[in-house]
Formats: sequence, structure tokens, C-alpha cells
Amino acid sequence: MTPIIFIILSFVLSKVGGIHFLGVFIPFLVVSILWIIFYPKYFYSYMIRNTKRMIKEGKNDGLLGEHQMILSEEGIIDSNSNGET
Repeated sequence: MTPIIFIILSFVLSKVGGIHFLGVFIPFLVVSILWIIFYPKYFYSYMIRNTKRMIKEGKNDGLLGEHQMILSEEGIIDSNSNGET
């Protein structure tokens, strides 16, 4: 969604600011392309790093193992061997 928002923002800024569209569009297009190329790798490494940190802390017994999720009128209920949330 973010690259699409960048491109829409370039159009809006060109109309509001009275700037030539290509002068605004090209930098936003470059940022969008860089986002598409680099963000997935950054996000993946960020998730791996945080997961390793959480496992190293050892206080996360409820994260791993079998979970049962129930969708009700009040919300979502998650049950596992440690309890219910």
C-alpha cells in the first residue's frame, strides 16, 4: 500500500503545489521502487531478530505449541496449554 500512497501523494502535491507533475512524480516513483525492493528483506530480518530475542528471553511459553482460537460475539478467544486470552 505504501508505494501506491507515494504515487497518489505525488499527484496531489503536483495539483496543490502547482508543480510540474513529472518533477514530483519521478522522486516519489524512485522511493516507491526502492520500498518494493528493500522493505520485504528488512521486514523479514526484523521479524527474525525479534523472534530470536523473544525465544532467548524464555518467558514466552504460550507462543509455541498448539492454540485453539474461537471467534465469538465478544471477540477472539485464544486457548493454549498456559491459559486463555
